[in-house]
Amino acid sequence: MFFVSDGTMRYTYAYSSRDGAHDSKLLSRGKWICEAVLWVTNWEHLGQLETEDDRVVLLALLSPSFGKVIHQFPNAHSEATIYAQQFLKQLNDLPEQFMETFHVPKEHTGEYI
Repeated sequence: MFFVSDGTMRYTYAYSSRDGAHDSKLLSRGKWICEAVLWVTNWEHLGQLETEDDRVVLLALLSPSFGKVIHQFPNAHSEATIYAQQFLKQLNDLPEQFMETFHVPKEHTGEYI
C-alpha cells in the first residue's frame, strides 16, 4: 500500500472504456493506493502509477510487515480482520465487469492479514 506524502501521482487503470480510452485518477498528498494488497492474498496490480511532478514522496506499507506487527496487538488484529472481511465482501459484490479490472476471483477466499 502506498501513501502520497508529497507531490502528485497519476494512476491509469488497466482496462479501457468502450471508446478505447484508459481512465485515470490523480492522487495528491494524503491519498493512498493499492490498499487491497493488505487484505487480498495474491493481489495483482494491473494499472500504472506515474509521477506528475519531480517532488513525489511515497510512503510504503508492506503487507508482510503490516501482518507481523498487527498480530502482536490482539484488539487491533481483531478490528483489522473485521475490516478485511468487509473489504473482501465489497470486492465480491462488485458487478462482474469490475472484477476483471481488479483481477479478483468472484468468490475470493483466503486468510485475512
